[in-house]
This record gives sequence, structure tokens and C-alpha cells, in this order.
Amino acid sequence: MANIARTSSASVTLADHIDDKLYGGDTFRAEIVLTLDADGIAILDMRSVPANSWIENRAANSGNEIEWTARTREEGPFRPEPETIAEMIAEIAPLLAHVHADHSLITEDFELVGKLTEDAEEAEEEIQASLDWAKWRTSDGVIDAIDWFESIDWEGVAVTANSTNAELKAIVAPLTRQASDASECIVHDVYYALDYRRRQLQDAEDE
Repeated sequence: MANIARTSSASVTLADHIDDKLYGGDTFRAEIVLTLDADGIAILDMRSVPANSWIENRAANSGNEIEWTARTREEGPFRPEPETIAEMIAEIAPLLAHVHADHSLITEDFELVGKLTEDAEEAEEEIQASLDWAKWRTSDGVIDAIDWFESIDWEGVAVTANSTNAELKAIVAPLTRQASDASECIVHDVYYALDYRRRQLQDAEDE
């Protein structure tokens, strides 16, 4: 993954591993994830997760890591908002340092368990609030493939009524690159658009 930014605050190093790509979709949600381990290494990332589900973090469950997450309510897709993310990193870096400085690991029932002081718990809550309220994603610069291809009257899109699924799949990647370069946006659902065009041409032949 692309390491876009890295910052340090006291004993904590925070790395941004967020790629400029699409997250979320029809049945998925975009989620931002922040983890902090016992060594003071913090990682900020984004992922797509199925709606109404959650991903278990065993390290967090065992107390060896703290995890914060925030998820979109909207379907998306979304891309990262770099300026907001940079501002958020600057805001949460000192809070992460506070959490790390005031944490301890103790043994309970033969297992290490992480403990925070009251002040560190308040910093932990502030970090969560920052993720919950920040506009770390955007739909700007995202365009549906059907909308794009229709705007250019399907010029250069080699689809016929007789195109096979394999033929459509073979041109998804090059068409995605071409459309994204021409539109200066991230173009999504290209295969669905090609299938839509094929069915459109088939209906025209049946008339």
C-alpha cells in the first residue's frame, strides 16, 4: 500500500497507508481504521467492508493493540479526501502519544491485557470523535462508467450485441484506464456498463 504521509509525536509514529482508490459500493461501506500497538506504531488505513458486518481485530481484543474505526452510512463508492486526512493526522497524533504514554500491560489470567489511565481514556474518546466527524472521504472525482460512456456516445467502446462475457472482461482494464485519464476521475463499474450497452444493443436488434 502507498505510504502517503508519516508523522511522529513523542513516542508514537503515525503512518498513512491510504491508497487513492474507491472504497465502499452497493453492498459495502467505506471504513477508516486507525490502530496503535504497544510499541507506539500507529497506522491509518481505509477499507471496504460488507454492510452490517464487522471485522475482528484479535490483537485489539487481546489488549496488544487499540483500534478505532468509523464507517460511512452511505453506500458510496468514495475516494479518500487527502486534505481532511492530513488535518486529522495532525489532530490525532498528540492524542495517540498521550494514549501510548499512559498505557500499561498487565497479566490477567495468564494473558497480557492493556490498561489506560483515565486521561488516556479521554484521549482515546477524542480520537474516536475525530474519526466519526471528519469528512475523510468524498464522492468528488468519482464517476459511474455508464454516465461517462454515454457522455461520449460510447465512442471507442468495442461492444456489440454478440460480445461474450470473456470479451467484455478483456477490455475492462484498458477502458477503465482510458476513461479515468480522459475524465480525470476514478471511473467505476466498467463491466456493468459494458453489459448494459450489450443488452441495449440486443434490445435494438429485437425491435
